[in-house]
Amino acid sequence: MKKFNFLKLIDVFYEQAIFTHEGNKEYKSTLGGMLSIILIIASAIIAILFGQELYQRKRPNVSESSEFRETSRINMFDWPLFITFSDAYGEKFHPDGYYDIFTYIMNFTETGKVDFADVSPFHPVVRCNSTHFEKVKDKISEKEINNYLEWPSYCIDYDFQGILQNPYKTLNSTFLDIDVGMCDTSSRKCADNYDDIMTEGYFHLYFLNAYIDSNDNLEPVK
Repeated sequence: MKKFNFLKLIDVFYEQAIFTHEGNKEYKSTLGGMLSIILIIASAIIAILFGQELYQRKRPNVSESSEFRETSRINMFDWPLFITFSDAYGEKFHPDGYYDIFTYIMNFTETGKVDFADVSPFHPVVRCNSTHFEKVKDKISEKEINNYLEWPSYCIDYDFQGILQNPYKTLNSTFLDIDVGMCDTSSRKCADNYDDIMTEGYFHLYFLNAYIDSNDNLEPVK
C-alpha cells in the first residue's frame, strides 16, 4: 500500500540485494587459487627467515654499513686539546714544580721510521686562555670554557704545522707526542709537597673533537 511506503525508510530488518554466480555470492577462479598458493608459500618463507631471530636468538640475520675515510686529517687549531693536573682529592693545581712537559709532532713512515714533522717540532705548553677556544665558542657554552680556564688548564701553542693525519690502514701518519716527566730534584727545586703529589697525582687529557647539538634530533653528536 502506497500510503505505508514511508515505513520503508526506517526498516532495519531489510535484506540486501546482491548478485550471485551459480548460486554463490563469491566468484572464485583457478588463477586466483594459484595466486593464493604463491602468497601462502611466500608468507611461510618470510616467517621462517625472519621469525627464527625471535624464537632461536642464536645467529640473528643483521645488516650493517660502515663508512671509512681514506685520509683522516685533524687541524689542532680547530679542536682544542688541553691537560690538567689534580691531587688525590681532585683539586686542580699548577704543574710547575711537579712535572716537566714536552710536546712535539712526529711522523711515522711506512718503513717504521720515526722522525720530527718539521724543523721546530717542539710546541710550548702554556696556560690556556680564551684564544685557545676561539674555534669552539659556537659549539660549547661560555660557562664551560670559563671552567676550563679557571681549573687551571694547559694548552699547546702549535705553529702552522698543527696538523695530525694518516691514510686509512697505513703506517704512514703524523701524530702528537706528549711527554710528562716528574720534576728532577737533582737539577732544580721542586714543590714542597712534591713527594705527596707523586704518591697519588693525576694527569687529565681533554680533546674537544665532538659536541652535542640539541637542535638536531636525528644526529645530535657532531
